[in-house]
Amino acid sequence: MMEESCIVCRGSAHRKYHTKKSFDVWECTLCGLLRLWPLPMPEDLERCYGAGYFTGDASCDGYMDYDFEKEVMRRTMEHHLDMIERHVPRGSLFEVGAATGYFLSLAQVRGWHVAGVDISAYAASKAAAKGLPIRQGGTEVLAHSDARYDAIVLFDVIEHFLYPTEDVRRMVNALRLGGVLVFATPNRGSMFARLMGRYWHAIVPPQHVFLFSDHHLEDFLGRFGLEVVTVESTGKWFTVQYLFRVLYTWLGWRPLYTLAESVANTRLGRLSFPLNLRDTMFVVARKRPLANTENAVVP
Repeated sequence: MMEESCIVCRGSAHRKYHTKKSFDVWECTLCGLLRLWPLPMPEDLERCYGAGYFTGDASCDGYMDYDFEKEVMRRTMEHHLDMIERHVPRGSLFEVGAATGYFLSLAQVRGWHVAGVDISAYAASKAAAKGLPIRQGGTEVLAHSDARYDAIVLFDVIEHFLYPTEDVRRMVNALRLGGVLVFATPNRGSMFARLMGRYWHAIVPPQHVFLFSDHHLEDFLGRFGLEVVTVESTGKWFTVQYLFRVLYTWLGWRPLYTLAESVANTRLGRLSFPLNLRDTMFVVARKRPLANTENAVVP
């Protein structure tokens, strides 16, 4: 039985929701937050994000060809930049989970001063080869620096954090007053997620540790002096090869991965299409004046 309180509502009542890949998924009975318990070991997660995560290793639940598949998502990334620029002028932007630097390269072209981190040594080395200032690491890099940013972004990352309360606190402390924290993450409160229940594709242990809902945002982010200014459901563009890859991760049927491998880097595999199940939320939250996160409760 879980003993730690919920990081959103601080409730202590949880129920076993699902077991997948030998990991137990628990649900807060008060607010519905999903989380893994016990938490994965950091070294287990680090092994998940080696070269294979970006290049099609069947054991890594990642991408067939990361850089190409991000280029397919360019319209989504440009939309994210448009939304950021509605709320802050172009200045300094930091990305957590920057991978090989695709988003930061788009922001840099627009005139942003960019920097970032990624837990993957492989990804950070690829970014460095492109001349992008991306280091290996996590939010502790922000805690050890006096730099302050107009925007801190993380896309499909917050659900991977082992200690999201501590990570959000570090990011908010590194924002200038009026700056924005911008992220995209699966929305456990969406109709599709509720319809799919424990078979929802975003339940991916050990990588996805916490799965939030849109109704968590105001209370959770408000604790850090953040005001939610935008929440929207975003879709993405996918390749056929990536679709087969995701279906394999979701269902565990080996023939799906065989299909992904067989079409990888072919004309068919690289065909792309838009998809919006409305179960991903894109969030912009502004740091309010006098925001104080130093006393935020950290699990």
